[in-house]
Amino acid sequence: MSANSHYYRFLYAIVAIAVTLLGARAASAGAEPDGRPNILLVLIDDAGFADFPYFQDGRQRMPNLDRLCDEGLRFTQFYVNSPICSPSRAAFVTGQYAIRWGITSYIDASDDNARRGMRDWLEPSAPSLARILHEAGYATAHFGKWHLGGGRDIVAPLIGEYGFDESLTQFEGMGDRILPLLDAGSGRPPVKFSLGVASERLGHGKVRWVERSQETSEFVKPAIKFMERAAAAGKPFYVNVWPDDVHTPLHPPQHLRGDGSKRELYLGVLENMDRQLAELFDFIRNDPQLSRNTIIVVASDNGFEPGAGSAGPLRGSKGNLYEGGVREPLVVWGPGLLEKKAIGSTNDQTVISSIDVVASLLEIVGVELPANVQFDGEDLSAALTGVRPQQRTKPLCWVRPPDRPGQEGENLPDLAIRSGNWKLLTEYDGSHPQLYDIASDPNEQRDLAQQHPEMVQTLTSELLDWHRAATPTSAAATAPRQFANPIFEGADPWIIQHDGKYIACLSDGNRAVALHFSDDLTKLGPKHIVWEAPATGPYSREVWAPELHHLDDRWYIYVAADDGDNRNHLSYVLESKGDDPLGPYELRGPIYTGDDPAQKKDNRWAIDATVFEHHKNRLLIWSGWAADSDEQWLYIAPLKSPWELAGPRVRLCHNADHQWERVGELPDQRGLHEGPQILQHDGRTFIIYSASSSWQPTYKLGMLELQRDGEPLNPADWIKHDQPVFVGTEDTYGVGHASFVKSPDGAEDWIVYHAKRDRSDGWARAVFAHPFTWGADGRPCFGAPVKAGELLKLPSGTPAPAVKRGACDWPTFHSLEGWTYYGHHQMLKIDAGQLLLGVPPKDPANTYRSGEKAVLNDGRWSDLKVAATIRVLSGDRDAGILFRVQRPAVGFDAQQGYFAGIIPGSDRVILGATDGRHWRHIADAPADVEVGKDYRLEATARGDSITLALDGRQVLQATDAAFTRGSIGLRVVDSEAAFSNVSIEPLKRRPQRPKPLRAPAKSASSHRSLQPPGQRRTTLTAHANQPFALCAPSPLW
Repeated sequence: MSANSHYYRFLYAIVAIAVTLLGARAASAGAEPDGRPNILLVLIDDAGFADFPYFQDGRQRMPNLDRLCDEGLRFTQFYVNSPICSPSRAAFVTGQYAIRWGITSYIDASDDNARRGMRDWLEPSAPSLARILHEAGYATAHFGKWHLGGGRDIVAPLIGEYGFDESLTQFEGMGDRILPLLDAGSGRPPVKFSLGVASERLGHGKVRWVERSQETSEFVKPAIKFMERAAAAGKPFYVNVWPDDVHTPLHPPQHLRGDGSKRELYLGVLENMDRQLAELFDFIRNDPQLSRNTIIVVASDNGFEPGAGSAGPLRGSKGNLYEGGVREPLVVWGPGLLEKKAIGSTNDQTVISSIDVVASLLEIVGVELPANVQFDGEDLSAALTGVRPQQRTKPLCWVRPPDRPGQEGENLPDLAIRSGNWKLLTEYDGSHPQLYDIASDPNEQRDLAQQHPEMVQTLTSELLDWHRAATPTSAAATAPRQFANPIFEGADPWIIQHDGKYIACLSDGNRAVALHFSDDLTKLGPKHIVWEAPATGPYSREVWAPELHHLDDRWYIYVAADDGDNRNHLSYVLESKGDDPLGPYELRGPIYTGDDPAQKKDNRWAIDATVFEHHKNRLLIWSGWAADSDEQWLYIAPLKSPWELAGPRVRLCHNADHQWERVGELPDQRGLHEGPQILQHDGRTFIIYSASSSWQPTYKLGMLELQRDGEPLNPADWIKHDQPVFVGTEDTYGVGHASFVKSPDGAEDWIVYHAKRDRSDGWARAVFAHPFTWGADGRPCFGAPVKAGELLKLPSGTPAPAVKRGACDWPTFHSLEGWTYYGHHQMLKIDAGQLLLGVPPKDPANTYRSGEKAVLNDGRWSDLKVAATIRVLSGDRDAGILFRVQRPAVGFDAQQGYFAGIIPGSDRVILGATDGRHWRHIADAPADVEVGKDYRLEATARGDSITLALDGRQVLQATDAAFTRGSIGLRVVDSEAAFSNVSIEPLKRRPQRPKPLRAPAKSASSHRSLQPPGQRRTTLTAHANQPFALCAPSPLW
């Protein structure tokens, strides 16, 4: 191949991009330059091997890229890690095969990722070139497409968590981003791209909408500014510029659209992208310092999309493992860093991969590889800088994206390996081998497998060994597991860890104390009542804020109670008779919390008592009244026994030093302190207390800090922070009364707190949890309260459950073992073998409706038949079955999955879906349904076909592809119902010929689907409403 050929021109172009992109005014005014080379990585999206130079029509489409290619060192045997976006990009970031991180295809919506056994994002714990360079003193930034997590329905880690100081991305990443407006060229206003709409809903960054044809400029401008700032600070930089113009949807300016064909649109996009990169190229080229001390690497992330780009005579395209899918242009530019003889030349000898980029660049800039990371890539820096050709010591391996088996019946190979000049492609089991000599047959036209059986056997063995070693143990083990808040209903959460379990201690209906045991912080676990208040007496009512403590080989529960009159609230202690947290318990107290512990006269109002130790001294802290006035202060006293004070109480601080501590944050209202909790870290002690009014949205957390070597009983040794440390937001408010626990593996700190359900005065609340960190000053950083429905990763080290996939049945219910209930705790009851949901209690305590549901833990069925016997006891709304359900939380529509129900009030059977926040009606059908009668409701889901039957008669059939797998559950909506005889039967998927992937269909509105068009489709055959109408109950939870 000549340097002026079709393929090399492609390379030239890329070099050009890189060159200009990498130049930054290193010699700008300011600090003395660091001297270490700058790096710019330009990654073009979906460009084929033969795309960037002059096209067959003879028109020079990209003069700026071509110029850079002419000035660089070009490689013709460069391979990307995968023929599709996300895994290819992961290799450039990590220097490892992306399959090691559970990424084998493009990252899509969560359901589709789960179906393909993929992660929802690249784990931030993965090695990162940016992080390595950042830790070595580089300024780091990413501008452009990310596609390693974030978008569709997934809130993923911010790009900054991978080591970048600054980032700006598009709809396939988190953080600040620009989103595309699509101009159809019809004279009508541009429309928002559907995936951009989905991204905007996720939040987590500032969003701007820009014309699709101007996106590259919007990435180039901040890249230039970032490089200017780095140069002014005297710091070397590493910058990614990853434009996505070449990926569909293809929207060049109107004058570059040619005849409107896909190919012409593609060529127009290339030309337009090149023009927008010119500003960046000129910026770099005109700076003498940068041009001498910058290395630029330019490549494409994978093969071309059929109908748009081209790989010349190379076989294959995007999505498959033939050369046209994985062989890409690579250009390295750096006049001051390359061997002079190499500039303008082509390297046809070195086989190099994207996994080699990390190790090679680190060697070039003089930064050592982390010793604790095993990289798949090799150091080929001598080849990249033109010193000499090099060869890898290990072969290259690939795995086909699992969602790209082939089109129109074609069966594409699953795995591939290149060793020397040999390339082998096989199925996962090593069958159907194809063997090619790439040196003599780069277009893969002559299969030599039969002529060289020994080579086939050797390479097959090596390839299968690699695939087994690189593939994570299981999809369940590697897929990031998520949960949604709120995790349960209630208030004043107290959670501790003991013997590998979380134990939640909660008030039950203000009349009892309940313990819940779970190995998952986000699941409450079955209820165990360990103490019930008597029918009458001084501690028979208003049982508040119990806390479980293990002291001196016994268990103690500190709890406040009264006789029904809040003025008589006192603190009591329950003592276990043995070392079993389930008791039995004996009541001790009340604790004397007045001012005369010797005579114990005039005991004073006290709630929220907690115990802690300081230098082997045990102390009690609580919220109490000074006298008989309703004004709460924080008190501390030493303990003689778990229920007796050893000295007088001491008031820790004033309760109204700041207006934010007052009721309603009003200057004329009293101060209020309660819910004190001890937080100790690295030898320091903090009291995190609740302030303002628990019944209002102004509730929040303040902090007292004990000075080093301070005395806890001396108020002067406690420093009050003048600002609250945790306050509500527009979405989550009335936050307070927190407790603090570690993740199961001890690697993370978590805050568990309650928040109000609505902004009106009252105590309807639910419990939230999220991780927190520690600042450089050694103080806790709690961040902001999370939104209801926001997805978070499970606490680190949460045990992987034994997934249920087989047949199950519950003829009767005697407990909720194996299930988790989401709803007000007083609206769940098990009676006579039936599970009762939504049934109000006789003595309600702050009850509210929230679409009560019980969800089976750890179920994972795709195709199934689920049935239950349902009797609506009261109400005219829904009662029914959840299936393919994931990520449940407290709230009407706070789960992802399908719901099939009966509605006596309208004599209907209904089918719908919820996305964690909204209800989407799919279909309904008439049915004779009455209150007080048993009905057998059955839902059958096979692929995207869903059928509902009532008492054995099919009543509804619909097609919907929103959710593909999950667990099952039982649910009511503003009604009361009894459930029994629940059964699950897994079904086998009917064989189906693979279908070509289709371009996304246009959405009728931004509310058309729970996920972007093209990911879900719905067809109705029974009384369909307007498709995808959202009607979320208010409030969400």
